[in-house]
Amino acid sequence: MWDETALERVSFARAELRNVSMGRGRLERIDVRGGQVQMSWSDTVARDVVVREVEIQSLEMDHARVETLVLERVRGSTVRIADSRLDGLELRRCEGLEELTAVGSQLGRLKIEDCSQMSSAALLGCEVADVVVLRSSLVLLSLRETRVTTSAQVTSSVLDGVVLQGCQVEDLTLRDSEIASRLDVSGTTFVRLVTSGMRYRKDAKLVDTGTQYRECPPLPRPV
Repeated sequence: MWDETALERVSFARAELRNVSMGRGRLERIDVRGGQVQMSWSDTVARDVVVREVEIQSLEMDHARVETLVLERVRGSTVRIADSRLDGLELRRCEGLEELTAVGSQLGRLKIEDCSQMSSAALLGCEVADVVVLRSSLVLLSLRETRVTTSAQVTSSVLDGVVLQGCQVEDLTLRDSEIASRLDVSGTTFVRLVTSGMRYRKDAKLVDTGTQYRECPPLPRPV
């Protein structure tokens, strides 16, 4: 238990950070490289935290305020964020990460870049400025009751399923990407929409019950 702990300019190399719980703490310029991570933060302020080449058993944030968190070449189980504010969350070259979930949180930018075999990235009841998925493969990208205030972009990626339910999306771009099984945009409002090079695999389904397209044509349907 690391309550009311302040860490600044600290590096962990091949460390076994297990069952680490931090409450009302402060993290600044933290670099974790190698090893395993099982951590939870609550009421913690963090800035410039980079986690590289680590096996994540769990990384949980509750009522946290995070300026920048980068996960690079990580693998493992669960990253969960609840009732928190993050200016930037980036996942780079991660392989086989099972779950990224944010609930009731505010995010400036969520970027998933060059990640493969990722099981799930989900936002529930969140507000996010930008969502970027670039050159990645995911089983499920899910946004529910979430507002995207600037843009959501999926480029050069393969997604088995995409769920955007009950969302408000200012600007959605699907470019040179593939939907393998299902695109569900039920109850979502799109202001602007661009699809260029988007394709469905055989037998993929589009569900758009109650969807509103304000200043754009509707999504193309599978053929």
